[in-house]
Amino acid sequence: MYSLLLSESIILQSKKCCVCIFCEEVDIHSVRILNNRMMANCDGIDPDHCKHVRITNCHIEAADDCIVLKTTEANSQYGDCEDILISNCTLASTSAAIKIGTESVNDFRNIVVTGCSIYDANRGISFQLRDQGNIENVLISNYMIQTRNSSECWWGCAEPVNITTINRRDDIPSGKIRGLSLTNLRCIGEGSIYIAGKDSSPIEDLTLDNIRLTLEKNSKYPIKGYDFRPCSGPSFQEGKIHGIYVKNAKDVTVRNIKVTVQEEMQEWVDRDICFENAVVNK
Repeated sequence: MYSLLLSESIILQSKKCCVCIFCEEVDIHSVRILNNRMMANCDGIDPDHCKHVRITNCHIEAADDCIVLKTTEANSQYGDCEDILISNCTLASTSAAIKIGTESVNDFRNIVVTGCSIYDANRGISFQLRDQGNIENVLISNYMIQTRNSSECWWGCAEPVNITTINRRDDIPSGKIRGLSLTNLRCIGEGSIYIAGKDSSPIEDLTLDNIRLTLEKNSKYPIKGYDFRPCSGPSFQEGKIHGIYVKNAKDVTVRNIKVTVQEEMQEWVDRDICFENAVVNK
């Protein structure tokens, strides 16, 4: 187990800027990362099987994920990823600004993500459980998120929030998501807030509080629908989108949410807010 401190650094044009494997007491503060926005697999900061991580006051631009928590199969002996704080960062990404997964063979727990500004992103916040690991106890709050579509070679459909558990392989069921809170989000762009468990494993204990989503057309690319990559089944669900779409969830608390659909987006939107197979607390 190793500790790491990075502060006031500038890192330019690197493929994988900062990968932390089996580290504890990681403190990354006021780091500026400017990666090539067209370079595939070009991440910013990747804590893998790490504990007690603080990423604060950073500015990151990346073609792939700006900050991504992983529990990779190659390092599965190092256990879970837990006790993580990400705060006060500005993030721009051709993929996801903040992500958990897709490599997720161990658990993720006790994660706080707050006070960040995401702009010019193909996805804002993305949880992609594709392996047997679970996600539990995550607080996301006080976010400004601006998204736009990119070409189909990049995963995502301009979702401010995309949270899914989907099997990567048919023989290994993906894990569960429980104890998730999204509070004080202001989102604008071309994609849906999409949160989906599985029929056999619904998301549990979900809170959506004080969320505003404005759907507006801001790129040259068409509205595709929903992108499930990587997965063992169909990669896309093409067609109209819902503004906020929660599917296969129970113990859902909803307060003060609103979707505004601009005129140029109305042909692409079915319902402003849709709960499907979801038990919502009254």
